[in-house]
Amino acid sequence: MGLPRMLAFWAVVLVFFSGIVDGFEDSQTKLESVDPGRTVHQLGDDNLRTGVSWVVQLSDLHISKWRPQRVETLNKLMGTVLATLQPSLVLITGDLTDAKGQGGTSTQQYEEEWIAYRDFIDLMVNESGIPLSRFYDLRGNHDKYGVPFAKSSLDYYSRYSCNARMGRTSLVQSATLLGRDGWKHLFVGVDDSMSIGLRGPSNLFGHPSDDHIDKLDRELSQWDSNITVPVSKIVFGHFPTSFTASSESGRRSDQIMAKHNISAYINGHLHTKFGRRLYKHHMRGTQGEFWEWEMGDWRASRMMRVLAIDHHRVSFVDVDLSRYSKKVLRGEQFVMPTIILPTSPLDSRTMLRSSASPLQMDGAATRALIFSPSPPASVTVRVFDSAPNAVLDSSNYHVVETLEMVQVSGPSSDKNGGPFVYEAGWNSNKYRDPSSTRYWLQIEVLDSEKNSTLSHMWPFSVEGKKGPFRLSFLGFICMGFQWESFFPIALWTIVCVILGCFLILPQLALIYLEKKGKYDDWALSVFNPSETSGFPYVKLPVWALLEGARNRLLWLAQVAYIAFLLVFPWFWGRVLADDYPVGYMTLWGWTVWPSKSKVFHQSGVGWPDIMGIVLPFIGCVIFPFVLMMSAFCAEQAACVLALAVSSKDKQVTSEANGSDTSKRRRVGGRSNRQSRKASGLENMIDDQKPLLAVKEDNTSSDTAEATSVAEELQQENSFFSRGVRKFYFLACFAIAFLHMRLCLMMVSAYGAQAVLLSPFYVWPVPILTAFCVYSTSSVKPRKIVVD
Repeated sequence: MGLPRMLAFWAVVLVFFSGIVDGFEDSQTKLESVDPGRTVHQLGDDNLRTGVSWVVQLSDLHISKWRPQRVETLNKLMGTVLATLQPSLVLITGDLTDAKGQGGTSTQQYEEEWIAYRDFIDLMVNESGIPLSRFYDLRGNHDKYGVPFAKSSLDYYSRYSCNARMGRTSLVQSATLLGRDGWKHLFVGVDDSMSIGLRGPSNLFGHPSDDHIDKLDRELSQWDSNITVPVSKIVFGHFPTSFTASSESGRRSDQIMAKHNISAYINGHLHTKFGRRLYKHHMRGTQGEFWEWEMGDWRASRMMRVLAIDHHRVSFVDVDLSRYSKKVLRGEQFVMPTIILPTSPLDSRTMLRSSASPLQMDGAATRALIFSPSPPASVTVRVFDSAPNAVLDSSNYHVVETLEMVQVSGPSSDKNGGPFVYEAGWNSNKYRDPSSTRYWLQIEVLDSEKNSTLSHMWPFSVEGKKGPFRLSFLGFICMGFQWESFFPIALWTIVCVILGCFLILPQLALIYLEKKGKYDDWALSVFNPSETSGFPYVKLPVWALLEGARNRLLWLAQVAYIAFLLVFPWFWGRVLADDYPVGYMTLWGWTVWPSKSKVFHQSGVGWPDIMGIVLPFIGCVIFPFVLMMSAFCAEQAACVLALAVSSKDKQVTSEANGSDTSKRRRVGGRSNRQSRKASGLENMIDDQKPLLAVKEDNTSSDTAEATSVAEELQQENSFFSRGVRKFYFLACFAIAFLHMRLCLMMVSAYGAQAVLLSPFYVWPVPILTAFCVYSTSSVKPRKIVVD
């Protein structure tokens, strides 16, 4: 072999082995890059035959060591329920434990609660036969209360949760339900809880990072390479999008969801105190759309959700188990109720997408999953026409068609459970209509003992038109807009009104009027009927603010206090566990030491979560407090005006209509006193703005008469007899009570340091209130000058 051939031979060998090495390295890289939070589950034959898969969602369990009935009802109910439903996945969307003290005000982690949660999961696995790998649980804000960082000694989630026990450690996890024909249903779970778990009430929002959002983007696109087979995508988490903050760079999770055109985002967090239908349809123009469905809680409402995907159409039903939980707590036997989950056609108000195709498919117009311990005796679907009636009441609807549904699949005798799938065909052309809510459906199931179970009524549209959906007022407050954006708007609006409208502008106006020598003239015109039509609704509040600005010391104290709140810390407290350093809160968030070292600290933690502290204090304490200070000053000034005649050094001057000279006259007279009594405050000053004063050369009899008139005026008018101060005192007590409640809440949440180390949060309001009451208690006449 010549040298050229030998070189060529070894070159080929080298290339060959390098390719093997490269291929080995590539395969190793791929194996090492497999995400432990990404799993694929093969579906069973029943799912493949019907093309339907279903999951169960639980949320806000709040297992508490102080309220054992919550986990007791879980143990007695959910084993039977899951054994009957046999879902492909069980999704538990946050607040697994309560992490609250016995009084419900302090927050901290209790290992006993996490052990009870782990035992509950183990019991469900044993009773239902569903493997632990099919359970997915996420952290909520309660599961992070006081946890300084992940994997710390207080992070019990990393030890007792289903995800931790299965080695799913990523904050974004996915589970794909895979069918043999290639169709896929992708479920992506997002853990948006705080990286540094503050104690409540400073832990209210989800806080995804940029890395978190990038991971969500990757998980949602993992099957996008095969465009021939559509993928249904559902995201589950704890926090609604309205209570989820933006990342460091301003990106949002809902933008990624809309980009991938997911079917739905299901979550919890808001319980049922704001409504049981907290849904929102997200539309981002051409970027995409998706539904957001918040579900009720287990803690108080005992709610459970069954969600199904039928040929890429997503529907759900929320099941209220509260009445069954009361029975099992009394020792009665639990009997599984019949659950009806319609999957086609969809509810045009709350499930249908604007881009959805017509609802008829494979010749079956209506389809439903019936979960029952035994096969139903009959299943009937009725079509209602609501056109003649405006009231959405089935008793007033006209039944236009009744269809008997036929069972197409169901659990066999060797199966633990699962749904009975029923279908019924129809002529869909009969129900084409411009209105998306004219035709309604309802399904009735009769069991073997002829007991009837009715589904809810829902409107449908065979053209795929989306119907109107309106949130209640409370629902709109929670779901209608982004609280992260609303918080600074509300905060700075209130601050600007207090500083600008109540303090700074009145001071500038007062300086201007006093410089021009017109303030007394303007103040008297407030009560002059000839210059103010009717009762001075507009001038009187302005005059009250000006009088508040006249008390310069009180005014400066209020401005200084509000400026302090905008810049300096409000209070200090143990926002993490008790053995961690004390943190402090400013208007821009918390500064905390997540480790026990004083070297490492983080600032701006818990924003906008502090809105639960800031807005009640600024809006419900500071706002009325500033108004009350002006009200007290105005009440004193009104009494000064009424009693001004008692000073010998004051003049009585009056401008006659059309005259250039001032005329002396005596204040009083029975007719004048009766007109004051008739018109009250408006006639304190008569028609021509008299100045209540006595000229220096008046006789003693004039002065005595003027003094008696002033005393009579004070007795006749309850306003000037200072009776109105009683109302002001009641208002001050209300403000003080609310302020005390907020302070006690801080003490319960963060320890006594909130009082001992936070004098500028606790004491300025009561001290300034007491000072204002004292400084306005005496009425001393002053000289009034009027042109």
